[in-house]
Amino acid sequence: MSVFVFGSNAISQLGLGEDEGSTHVPTRLSFFDGMSLSKVRCGSLHTLVLDTSGTLYSWGCNDEGALGRGGDESTPEKVCLQEKVVDMDCGASISAALTSSGHVYVWGTFRSTNGTFGLTPSEGISFEPVKVPLKNIRALSAGQSFIAALDSKDVIYTFGSNEFGELGRRTSERNKLRALIPDAVTTPRKRLQNHRFKSIASGLNHLIALNTDGEAYCWGSNLYGQLGHDKAESTFNKYKVPLDGISQAVGGENHSLFVTKDGSLYGSGRNKEGQLGIQNVENLKSPTKLGLSGVEAVRSYNSFSIGKVGNELYSWGTGFNGALGHEEETLFEPKKIPYEFPEVIDFDVGNDFSVVVTK
Repeated sequence: MSVFVFGSNAISQLGLGEDEGSTHVPTRLSFFDGMSLSKVRCGSLHTLVLDTSGTLYSWGCNDEGALGRGGDESTPEKVCLQEKVVDMDCGASISAALTSSGHVYVWGTFRSTNGTFGLTPSEGISFEPVKVPLKNIRALSAGQSFIAALDSKDVIYTFGSNEFGELGRRTSERNKLRALIPDAVTTPRKRLQNHRFKSIASGLNHLIALNTDGEAYCWGSNLYGQLGHDKAESTFNKYKVPLDGISQAVGGENHSLFVTKDGSLYGSGRNKEGQLGIQNVENLKSPTKLGLSGVEAVRSYNSFSIGKVGNELYSWGTGFNGALGHEEETLFEPKKIPYEFPEVIDFDVGNDFSVVVTK
């Protein structure tokens, strides 16, 4: 198996070493050649890769502990965890791992608009994994500076920064650090039958929860309609997205993308930088069908996205220094990345870089 990277390497985001520059051409990261890999997740400036044995690797910016280790930041190295990892995600300066026993570990720090917010009520920054007081977790997702975890009883727990209501619950201004303690997201009692959640997905400052009926509920920042409705506010209230048959959802800084069961792609939110892959529209306040069809998976982070159709990858939005896999830095419509990848296993995007795992 192989890992391909492209985009900015200004802060070692590509894992190629400090001497390599930015590139729009997918470049093989030889460290992983021949290894059996399963997943990749990108934060703002760092990346986590998981192998099939449950070992986690990290590289990129480590100023606030996001790599979960010391050592070289510019190339991949192992994250020391005593349990087998089955899932992971990362945000700006935060990373999280889910183990086979249903435990969650976090490292780095959460941030707010005022700077470092902290990792736990007693710890500001950690360069090593810290166990979170949660159990029986089966999925997790990280936003820019918060984490959501879904347990075996379909309950969503959140912790981290709550400046935009992204935790889906009230937190006290007088005791902000209590937001660093995981707590359950409240759901309206009359709607509990609709909250058989099967997956969760984070935008930078909002959260999307999918249930078994193909419905999505969103909360958090809605400055540009990324929650799928036209109330320009941040809220911990849950809004049902007016779209049915959703199989996957992702969020960027100010937009959301939804894939339906027939492979159609829908988007809502900000489009000034081409985030939604549609021409001549600045913002969309409700999910609107986009031009790409047959979509099997989509990933998004800041202001650009990559979608998978068959074994081809398409990019759109604004991504600097080659992050789109093209010489262009802004694309208002999906454009095929001109590279013949081996069979794509997983892929993800960060602030201005992209990573692809192949057979």
